[in-house]
Amino acid sequence: GLELRVIVAVVLGGTRVEGGAGSLLGTFFGVLVIAVLDEGLRGATVWGDQHLPFKISHLDYILLGVLLVLGVSLNTRAARKANPQMTAPGSAPPSPAGP
Repeated sequence: GLELRVIVAVVLGGTRVEGGAGSLLGTFFGVLVIAVLDEGLRGATVWGDQHLPFKISHLDYILLGVLLVLGVSLNTRAARKANPQMTAPGSAPPSPAGP
């Protein structure tokens, strides 16, 4: 049950999905974000289940998915900024200028 939370926390912390980069401090930050999200949703569940037409617990997985997509896109953007020669998938790499 905790696999998705762990993956989201690590990705939010800045660990690249492709591997090769990451830090313990960044992972701690990701765990902190997930803990705050969990506590906020736990508190909202008491009120929300009585007043909303949907269960707050379903919102948990939606928010984790959004955070995962956000984390991966930010990591990809940072990697492309650090390595400008990195190309988008499906595009041809730049050809070397030669005779």
